[in-house]
Amino acid sequence: MGGEPGFGFHQYPQPNKRTYRTDCITATGISTLWCCIQPDESYAFVTLQSSGRLLKMDPLSGSILQSRNVGHSARGVAVDSNSDTVFVTRFKSPQDHARVIAVDIDFFSSQVIRLSKDTTTVDGPDRSRGLPNYLNSITISPDGNWAWVPANKVNVDRGPFNENDPNKKLTFDSTVRAILTPINLQTRREALAGKLISITLRNPKLPYLALLGTIYTLHWKAATGSKYEIPTTITSPCNSIVPVMHQ
Repeated sequence: MGGEPGFGFHQYPQPNKRTYRTDCITATGISTLWCCIQPDESYAFVTLQSSGRLLKMDPLSGSILQSRNVGHSARGVAVDSNSDTVFVTRFKSPQDHARVIAVDIDFFSSQVIRLSKDTTTVDGPDRSRGLPNYLNSITISPDGNWAWVPANKVNVDRGPFNENDPNKKLTFDSTVRAILTPINLQTRREALAGKLISITLRNPKLPYLALLGTIYTLHWKAATGSKYEIPTTITSPCNSIVPVMHQ
């Protein structure tokens, strides 16, 4: 077992192969969600959603080398191309912003990247205000300059009570939308300013994964439970045309 309570690994040699299978052993309620191995293969990282911790592990032995509290509902995890920083999304957001945590791999110190709530977009049939929430994952571009965070955009400020206006009822189009938020990894800030802080997509399903190719081709999948993929096209902040897929 490793150094994290209720968490450990067992390894099994694979027959006729020079490899090992590593099984994760967890106690009830630990809730491991995502893991990744950094590009130079020195370390593996695992998020524990229930305890809000990030584990730094030896990918060969499975031993836990370091553990850090990155906040409740730690979920998506990705490592930059230089193997310097690991980025962790917090699945559930506070009321006024979403959070991505940047953790230095060597010192295991952390920095919070805030994803702002959109308060200026005028609610309509194809757009709405809202807070990034349910940050399932984070994907880093091949050149290492950008990170993409798929999420829901939840209109937490709308409603007759919140706005003291009987005409501000929650509607299908204005309550929850799917968004894709780009982060500039050089500045550690959202890539766009003001109400264009995120790219709003027409599909309201909860997005959970974005996959980038070597020429910024993005494949987008929405939440489990939907049955169809509907291709759309957006323009990324780096002026690349991005095909978007909904499941």
